[in-house]
Amino acid sequence: MQYFTSLLGAVSMLATAVSAAPVPFWRRADSVAAGVGVNQTFGVISYANKVYDVDWHAWYVSPTSGQVYIGPSGDATTPGVFYIDEDTYLRNSGAFAYSGDNKEVAFTNHTNYWIKQHNDGSNRVDTTQKKPVDQYTANKAHGKYNSYGYTLQRAKKNFIYCGNKVYTGAGRSSDCEDFEAVALNLSTWTPTYRNTTVNGVRQLVPTIESISDLSADVPAKSERLAPQAIRQFNYQDTTSKSDRAGRTYVSNANGANRTTIYTYNLPFGDSSFYYTSCSFEIRLTQELFPLEVSPSNGTAQFVIYNMTGNPTDGTTSRNTPTRLDEVTRFNCSMAGCHYSMNVACPRAGHAHSYEIVAASKDTTLAFTQTSSPIVGMSMFVYSDAIYD
Repeated sequence: MQYFTSLLGAVSMLATAVSAAPVPFWRRADSVAAGVGVNQTFGVISYANKVYDVDWHAWYVSPTSGQVYIGPSGDATTPGVFYIDEDTYLRNSGAFAYSGDNKEVAFTNHTNYWIKQHNDGSNRVDTTQKKPVDQYTANKAHGKYNSYGYTLQRAKKNFIYCGNKVYTGAGRSSDCEDFEAVALNLSTWTPTYRNTTVNGVRQLVPTIESISDLSADVPAKSERLAPQAIRQFNYQDTTSKSDRAGRTYVSNANGANRTTIYTYNLPFGDSSFYYTSCSFEIRLTQELFPLEVSPSNGTAQFVIYNMTGNPTDGTTSRNTPTRLDEVTRFNCSMAGCHYSMNVACPRAGHAHSYEIVAASKDTTLAFTQTSSPIVGMSMFVYSDAIYD
């Protein structure tokens, strides 16, 4: 809650600075054509297939160095809030993005590059101030089949990661690779409260409450696995395909039949072909990107099935793997939910897929998976043959 409050404060301050409230652009009818818009705040998430330290991680900005990291690092502990101004400069809390000596992405330590002399008496030629670079864009819808958000680029090129830093130019070692950066609107949901009486004392309580059940037995040395792929399928269109890294969307509302399949690659461990303890953690919040749950005035239930196989880039809704067994169920609301649930362990050294399906009538669930902060569905695996 403390993190959520601080993030809301950061969003509020930035909205004031740019004189524009955040716009939930992924829901706008003209969103594909309009992109993120001018001076509209957004967060950034990174996608790099099979690179755990990059895939599904948000961008963070150091408040001292201005350096941009993939995931938290040092004093970069809060996901960055960005916007692109009318001159195509990428901004963070008013500061301008620049390319460092090694083409790393960072932000100037002065909030306005164009002022010749700042309030502290320093001049623009001060060597501590870097010249910003323009040509930042986020107007191309991300994803080929289930578009959401916009691909963030500079000069029509993707970014590069080296370690956990973000760069705009060629990498400096074999550890540097291209990755996709996607701009997504921030959550604007705020809780509402009602008056009630508890033990004779009147007090305010949330109208919609978060739901939690952390009853699973998760050994301390369990390994957390992020999904290798999240694929959304529309069973009303049997020819539809899906992107590997998509927004989770599940719905049976208004006659819809849409589900999302998560695929996990389970490691062998130390030559072990089995696990002795496995569980899912489902943590859905409004702390960064929007969580949508309908009916929005209460809770809805969802069921998870394991599958006979794993979908790929060429899989259509007609030939998705079939469901085997119900694995577990969970309830959620617009205020979020947090569950840990023990499940039967699949075989190590293989990929396994699980489908999220709406169980309640006229229900929808939509959220963006992130590994930092941890939001979405993670899998924990443990083998006593490895650790004990």
